[in-house]
Amino acid sequence: MDKMKEEITYFKAWILFFLVATVGGFISGAAVGGVIGFTMGVMGYPLETVATLCKVIGFCIGVAISYLCFKWSVGKYILPQMVSKHLFNAISRTQASETTLKGGYTRSQGAGGPFNHPGPQGA
Repeated sequence: MDKMKEEITYFKAWILFFLVATVGGFISGAAVGGVIGFTMGVMGYPLETVATLCKVIGFCIGVAISYLCFKWSVGKYILPQMVSKHLFNAISRTQASETTLKGGYTRSQGAGGPFNHPGPQGA
């Protein structure tokens, strides 16, 4: 069941990234391309030069939008899930690594070294 929930989270992150990046890239590319095309057309540049420049700038804007959307999608949906999962595993490993040995000795990975003696008995 956890695997299915994880896959749904990945799919949701991917579909939101895909839709926002596609729509955002289209709108921003069209807006910037329109402004650049209009400006260069008024200045008398050849249509072929305007089209080539708008394609290059549109591609660069699309890459930037895609990166920002990817960062947002991963940060919102995938990273919190991974952090909580790894934090839970780290806590579980720490608790499992502390075992009591014969004579009251404790095996621990803490700052006190690998073996901590409880002190004199009966004191």
